[in-house]
Amino acid sequence: SGADLRDAGNGAVELPASRSSVRVSIDGMHASTLPLLIDSDAVLGNASPRQMVDALASGHLRRDVSTTRMYSPIVREARADAEELTWLGSRTDGRMGMKFVSVSADNPERMGSGVDTIHSAFVLCDADDAHLQCFIGGNSFTRYKTAADSALGARFLAPTRPTRLLMIGAGSQAPVHLQVMCAEFPSLERIDVWNRDRARAERLAEQM
Repeated sequence: SGADLRDAGNGAVELPASRSSVRVSIDGMHASTLPLLIDSDAVLGNASPRQMVDALASGHLRRDVSTTRMYSPIVREARADAEELTWLGSRTDGRMGMKFVSVSADNPERMGSGVDTIHSAFVLCDADDAHLQCFIGGNSFTRYKTAADSALGARFLAPTRPTRLLMIGAGSQAPVHLQVMCAEFPSLERIDVWNRDRARAERLAEQM
């Protein structure tokens, strides 16, 4: 209700932290429902990797429809080009969604090795009236989904109790991949890492 809102100044309205969504009407504008904001970095960091893989497996069995994928290079002056990718999808129950990914490959060179090059978000629409139901932000969303994809494929293709794993690459996806693969295959006894930059491979080994 309007009583739960506080004037934050400059025409903005501050929402209570405990509310997942709220209907607002400001200066005569039409009332609307603000979508729930989900921080994937906070949520997925405490989730079970095996549950993620199981959820992905169940999702593949539903009647979801991938409608289209769009890609576009983004020209930037005096620096490397960026990229934008968008995936649109839907389900036969009326639910719709869109994943947006931005890629800025020169971020580590400009801002340091710990800066992400890929940023992602997901928008989910309600099945009944198609309003924006929730907005999922945070780069863990893409990292864990990609790692769960790898683990799900290995669940069907790898030996039942593998003892060795080779990780090719030591980038931002690598730590989450190792976390999920080790949870999926507790029988692993040895993990080898190959990377073009040996120092980065050694840092990953120390981190894990």
